[in-house]
Amino acid sequence: MILTAKNLNSSKLKDIQLDTDTKIMTVWFQPCKVNINSKKISNVYIYRNVTEEIFNTIKTAKMNPLYDFSYGKCFDSIIKNNPHLYSYRRIYD
Repeated sequence: MILTAKNLNSSKLKDIQLDTDTKIMTVWFQPCKVNINSKKISNVYIYRNVTEEIFNTIKTAKMNPLYDFSYGKCFDSIIKNNPHLYSYRRIYD
């Protein structure tokens, strides 16, 4: 099953998607300027071993004071700060 949260109201995360069969979460980050031409790109990463519970925690972070009502802080706390639990790699659209 594919679970999706799109157009997150976040300065860091744009969209997230979880394949519950493979436990792979795809994260589209908000576009950022990367060169002198001010071209904006959106970085896309996949993270392994993400459970449906973790996905739902990130998806509902805006309602959770534990993460300061922030998708980005929740994502950083659970996923980014634990690369030994959630291996990752960058992919492209």
